[in-house]
Amino acid sequence: MKRSGELWLSALIVVLALSAHLTGLLVPSIYRDPAIVLPARVLAGVMLVRDRSWGYVLAGTLLVKATTIALWVGAMIWLSARQGCTAPAVYTGFFVLLAGVGGVLAWRFTAADASLG
Repeated sequence: MKRSGELWLSALIVVLALSAHLTGLLVPSIYRDPAIVLPARVLAGVMLVRDRSWGYVLAGTLLVKATTIALWVGAMIWLSARQGCTAPAVYTGFFVLLAGVGGVLAWRFTAADASLG
């Protein structure tokens, strides 16, 4: 029997392997965001290392995207807990930490950008 993490990861791999026009038809939207965001993060990291201007554009956009996804998942966990369906504390802590770190990094990124211009 697969654990929930393995099931999620196997579905994510399927989304990455399918062509874009089939993705919307076959999988729920919860798998589409990470399937686009994770490779884009790698691309942004490579572009930042190479000091390309599009790396900064992607990095800023993805910081905000990752933060909003983490806030959305955190809200989903909270609302599910109110209905009696609890999530493991590790998952909850991870998404709260991800939202907090992403928010701080996005704020610092935009504050640094504003001080340049």
